[in-house]
Amino acid sequence: FDVLPFGVLIEDRILVVHGGLGDANWSLEDLAALKRPLGGTTLYKAMKGNAMNILWSDPTHAERRDPGKSLGTPQSPRSSDATMVNFGPDVSERFCRR
Repeated sequence: FDVLPFGVLIEDRILVVHGGLGDANWSLEDLAALKRPLGGTTLYKAMKGNAMNILWSDPTHAERRDPGKSLGTPQSPRSSDATMVNFGPDVSERFCRR
């Protein structure tokens, strides 16, 4: 597991990652430069926590009554610290525009 790819870019158009974008403050170049193998504490620290988010972050759930709650990067229930975040549609849109 510690040497499997984090993601793949298909035909320079479609990015596929195991988890999600996290806060999306990373680039494809950051991902390509990631030193492997990764495991334990090095995985948590890699790319300033973004490696964990690429593996495990989830999109936020749509809130029909209060759509603003679906935006941004709320803390993920998968983690007890601020490293793991979920990501809203605004984060996805910002990442795709780059």
